[in-house]
Amino acid sequence: MQPIEKVLAHLHDPKRSGKGFKACCPAHEDRNPSLSISEADDGRVLLKCFKGCTAEDVVAAMGLEMADLFPAQQEPPRPTTQREALPAHSTVYDAIRAYGRGEPDQQWIYTDASGNEVGRTLRWNTPAGKEIRPLCRVPGGWKLTAMADPRPLLNLPALLADTSSPVYVVEGEKCVDVLAGFGFLATTSAGGSQAARLSDWSPLANRRVIVLPDNDEAGAKYADDVRSILGMLEATVSVAELNGRPPAGGDVADLLAKCTCDDDRTGLREEIAMLPDLLEPLPPPAAVAPQPGCSPYQRFPTESLPAAIRTLVNEAARSIGCDEAVVALPALSSLGVAAANWRLAIKDDWVVPPAVWTIIARPSGRQKSPALDVSLDYFRQRQEDLGRQHGKEFDKDEAARPKTIWSDNATTEGLDEAFKGNPRGILYGCDELSGWLGTFGLYKNGRSASDEGWYCQRYGGRASHIVRKKNGPQHGCASGMLAVTGCTTVDTLRSLLTRSVRECGLMARLVICIPPESKRRWSDSTVSAASRQRYYSLLDRLFEDDAPKIVRLSPEAKKLFREFFDSHNEESEQLPSDDLKPAFSKLEELPARLALILHVAEGCEGDVTGAEMARAISVVEWAKREARRAYTILQPPQPEPALPRDASQLLQLLARKGPVSVRQAQAGCRAYRASASQAKAALDSLVAGGHARQTADGAYARVELDDAAATPTPPALCPSADMLTC
Repeated sequence: MQPIEKVLAHLHDPKRSGKGFKACCPAHEDRNPSLSISEADDGRVLLKCFKGCTAEDVVAAMGLEMADLFPAQQEPPRPTTQREALPAHSTVYDAIRAYGRGEPDQQWIYTDASGNEVGRTLRWNTPAGKEIRPLCRVPGGWKLTAMADPRPLLNLPALLADTSSPVYVVEGEKCVDVLAGFGFLATTSAGGSQAARLSDWSPLANRRVIVLPDNDEAGAKYADDVRSILGMLEATVSVAELNGRPPAGGDVADLLAKCTCDDDRTGLREEIAMLPDLLEPLPPPAAVAPQPGCSPYQRFPTESLPAAIRTLVNEAARSIGCDEAVVALPALSSLGVAAANWRLAIKDDWVVPPAVWTIIARPSGRQKSPALDVSLDYFRQRQEDLGRQHGKEFDKDEAARPKTIWSDNATTEGLDEAFKGNPRGILYGCDELSGWLGTFGLYKNGRSASDEGWYCQRYGGRASHIVRKKNGPQHGCASGMLAVTGCTTVDTLRSLLTRSVRECGLMARLVICIPPESKRRWSDSTVSAASRQRYYSLLDRLFEDDAPKIVRLSPEAKKLFREFFDSHNEESEQLPSDDLKPAFSKLEELPARLALILHVAEGCEGDVTGAEMARAISVVEWAKREARRAYTILQPPQPEPALPRDASQLLQLLARKGPVSVRQAQAGCRAYRASASQAKAALDSLVAGGHARQTADGAYARVELDDAAATPTPPALCPSADMLTC
């Protein structure tokens, strides 16, 4: 990753400005972008905060080092200040002095669950406005940087000690002090309005939470982020605006400042105290009642993605109005193809490619294509460029087709030939995957097993050699990695996952996501040009390097993978022998594939690290939970009970005679006169099919239309896509 890409990835919503970019400065409370970011001719990043923050302040607030501003082959300039020379300080007081601003006007301590200090937020009130800086405790001292993710919430021990009181969530530590002074249990996340997802909110799971946002756009976004996170933790959340009384950009601290007497302060306290009872809880975004037998949907762990991808995914999800997973999964499949020349050796005899096959299943008209376009637009454009280049370099008769990196409609024979022209990797990506699954055996008189077997082989990156009778010579084996991504509807996917697709193991290779429904509302959010460009630059960088590469697991990464492998297989052994067990057998390798993608995407050197493996495992744990949901939803419908051969005669008898006993059914229907057991079995089958009902005295009566309308229909095991509620 280039220095400019790394810096932009750590800023919120940077926008193009002239030859560089502008963004809100992370080193102070910045409502209007005051930070200028540009790239020098030698590749180093130039930072300029027009509010007076130094480059060192900005870098520390981003959680980076000064060396990150320089290309790998360059050395940063020699430190000229004590703080640069001593990135870690022995005491917190030394670290505060290193900021060079004197004693802070206020400071707040963040602790872990046991009360051990892990970081601080410092605030200086200056004529130009407030300045806020972070401190982080590290082994052996303190650093002038933000705390590592996931960060603890403020007042964490108090939150854990009092689990019955409602919790007030505000934006900023100063507001927490105001509410604590009123006697309320309050908290916030470190890092300001843009960093809610970097904190661990699990202590608020299943709690009553009132969010009091700042009165501006950033405050509204912070409230939405907190509500989304807590919704996944099954918290009961309300968002209060305090009647719109804070001034523009104001907060609850400003409301207190406006109080001129004790009566005003008492009134404000009483107003806040009544909020938990007055406010209706809001439904979690994209959350509805779960389907019986189906576990609730869990939020995709976007914090595990590389920084450049994480920003793109969050922006696109907000802009489109979809779940983050709908954007993240195609992005991971696409990154795998761009890094198809890489391999990860788990052991000497276990080497995996970065191939990830992903499917998003949603009802029609639910913004499947726009989310997929975020990744596929790059491949479409690059494929067009390859076609134009091919046309310039070759006559029509010299080469049958240009180099292929992407296709949305192909046969196995066509892909086999395409791999001979590109032995690196191809992405099969389309916004309606019925065009993929539905083509199996299309040109083979219905015999699709060979197609399914070919794709199963490609999942492992193995070579193929198709030999079939046709005109023209066939030369050599085809090697290369294939990744698959796309969307379809739930009903279509259920119908396409035929018995042969399930039994051959192809279904087990798919990471399937069926996100819950959400109400679409207008949003002014957009995907910034800077975020899209960072993603495209990353893909360009990966495609430009064709040399085969292989990496290994660091000792820490191997330890984490081994622990996951053992616990995962213990879990898999408890599953019934159905579709889910083969899926879990494929998921055991997925952490290694994802860790390789993360490693390559972030431009890391050497072995895959423990941190990369931990993030990959968090994604796989999400995929495991989602597999259980998806396989429940995609379960084939149960066949209706077969009606007896003389069903029409029995139904006519029930309509004519009313409730009848088994003996009366024998007397009225000649086919059953010889056997009471056959008559009873026939009547029971009518009951099972919903055509008859059994009365309290054991007789059988016909179910009329009015009765059927009034009788609750038991929940279907596999509802249609339009009725999907989980």
